[in-house]
Amino acid sequence: MGKNIVPKNVSVSMPSKLILEIDRRRGDVSRSRFFLRMIEKSFSDYFENGLHAVNKKNGRDTADERSEILESTVSAGP
Repeated sequence: MGKNIVPKNVSVSMPSKLILEIDRRRGDVSRSRFFLRMIEKSFSDYFENGLHAVNKKNGRDTADERSEILESTVSAGP
């Protein structure tokens, strides 16, 4: 985060299954820092791969569709 940027608190709701998976993968990194890194990476991937054009073309997705996509990409853990 840049020096001149004032952090803002933001609340989000997500399935507990996803939170458990994030907690499992984040190790000793704080949840806030881990979320920030995921969001920054997603923005980078989103614009580098032209996904914004795909999303515009296909319309908006739903939280359920995003959860299904995330669940299908999460590997089964121990």
